[in-house]
Amino acid sequence: MDNHLGAGPQLFGKESIGDYKTHTMEINHNTFYGETEIPDCPENGGYCIRLDKFAVFPPASAVKGKNPHITGTPALPMEKIKGDSAWGPETKMVNNTFIGFKAKTTLEKDNSIFGSSGYQADYTPML
Repeated sequence: MDNHLGAGPQLFGKESIGDYKTHTMEINHNTFYGETEIPDCPENGGYCIRLDKFAVFPPASAVKGKNPHITGTPALPMEKIKGDSAWGPETKMVNNTFIGFKAKTTLEKDNSIFGSSGYQADYTPML
């Protein structure tokens, strides 16, 4: 809800997914909210968030990556996959609802359903 980088499945591991093995990533039965009534910069001077926002981070599949439960100091930034793309994934999105998305937030920042990262592997499965 009212998120900066959104949610999205990320798979990695040459042993489990291989370079070309077909595998499916699904995003099902969710409600994503864009900007809400809660202000990003409260009038009382509280914590202010001035960031572009999107709901869904494009799914990615790579032959190398970070463990989902990191036990040590991770390489930063966290969203950097650090691996080459796998070519066999597909993505399914079923029964998802998107509420309150306008092109700009009240602070004139981008506010979209889909976004991306310059750190993602170079192939994004078709949504």
